[in-house]
Amino acid sequence: MKPSLRVLLLGNGESLPADFLKELAQQADLIIATDGGADKALAKGVSPHAIIGDLDSVSPSLKNNLHFLWPLWKCQPPEK
Repeated sequence: MKPSLRVLLLGNGESLPADFLKELAQQADLIIATDGGADKALAKGVSPHAIIGDLDSVSPSLKNNLHFLWPLWKCQPPEK
């Protein structure tokens, strides 16, 4: 049997309590945030391995620092 990969996917919806989110993050092999979910995760002390989406709801501060946090990243165009 192949080992399973535990992925934590964080969206930009209602936030979980910080302690619970950190507990989930410690159990995850991979943490992915979608758009503004990255800001919410970082505010609660959880650093995603990747951010996916067009980044239209990511804070300007985070957008300006993406190259420091994640050296390899690509923003998709926001056209829907």
